[in-house]
Amino acid sequence: MAAVKPYSNEALFIEHIRQQLRQVSKIKGVPEVFPRIIVIGALGRCGRGAVEMAYKIGIPKSAIAEWDLDETKAGGPFKEILEYDILVNCILLMEKIPLFLTKEMLETDERNLSMVVDVSCDPNSPYNPLPFYDSATTFDQPCVRVKLNSSRPVDVSAIDHLPSVLPRESSERFANKMMPYLLNLPEDPVWVRTKEMFDKKAEEAKRFLDAGSLH
Repeated sequence: MAAVKPYSNEALFIEHIRQQLRQVSKIKGVPEVFPRIIVIGALGRCGRGAVEMAYKIGIPKSAIAEWDLDETKAGGPFKEILEYDILVNCILLMEKIPLFLTKEMLETDERNLSMVVDVSCDPNSPYNPLPFYDSATTFDQPCVRVKLNSSRPVDVSAIDHLPSVLPRESSERFANKMMPYLLNLPEDPVWVRTKEMFDKKAEEAKRFLDAGSLH
């Protein structure tokens, strides 16, 4: 995949993707072609955004699977994911969970999955549920190909600053979300909880550093 540059607005971004889909349809010689997409963490903010974007570019609802806690609570790995063309991972990773996929599961030609978009982007976490890649990607190099014993490739895109692809609109959204809390700084419960968490983590870091200095 070529380098990606920021778009001045969402409409241009969506039209570009639609053009790509039309080119695929032309190459395949069919009127329309749509990838089947599975979004994990579909009820969160990023997951809702991923599903919303899929609808905007014209992916029919029947081609999108929306998974969240109910669908994953039994624990993975999940062979069902291999039936989809694209996996979009949008979970908030807070603790160790069963893996969603393993590298061994990908080493087969009997799968549809060829693209993993890790919006959560936790390649360096010991809890990473997608342990077949180990570094984030960038807009200059959006994808990395997983080394597999398979004739069917799998690419991973894991960009940890995705909103930057729409800098104006993402800035406006973040600003609108933050403004009510900024106006109530520092009494708002959000800031109180944030300060408590900061102090807790700072104390943990201090204890860790003090323990290290003893050795």
